[in-house]
Amino acid sequence: MAAWQPADDDVRAMMLRWGMPDDAFALAQAWYVNLATSSYFTKALMVPVMYNGERGVLLAVSTAQSNQAFQRSVLANQQGETITEPEWWYFQVWWYPGLALLNFSGITDSRYQGAVLSDKLGELLGSMCDQRRIPNWREKYCRLDHGMYRDVQKATITATTNTTSYY
Repeated sequence: MAAWQPADDDVRAMMLRWGMPDDAFALAQAWYVNLATSSYFTKALMVPVMYNGERGVLLAVSTAQSNQAFQRSVLANQQGETITEPEWWYFQVWWYPGLALLNFSGITDSRYQGAVLSDKLGELLGSMCDQRRIPNWREKYCRLDHGMYRDVQKATITATTNTTSYY
């Protein structure tokens, strides 16, 4: 499947709005594609949990792959389709043992060395839910009939039930 490209007339109209010279068409077209197909914000979820017997914070952050999933979800949402792989599925997950929620200054402290647990939050939640014998978690938290999000923090807390600590 070919990558999406805006119509030349649309690019030229934006070039006028952006005050770009005519010889910068290729640059304007690339910028237009970037604006149309990317998420503009880094997104993150932070959840305090007990992991391997130690309190800490799970930090899940957006990635290039999650931004692509976001764009697919926007289109699916606009067309009234069900979203089955929300963008957070592709968030990279970091574990910060000993770090308390709202102690963000500690995130750069060498005592709280973060480590990547998983390149995909969805896969980590899947294995955690399997270990906890929580059936159909994906059906409950990943199938979106409207809007962009179902509360992924609820899925994370569900997966860590009886081990979650809010300090």
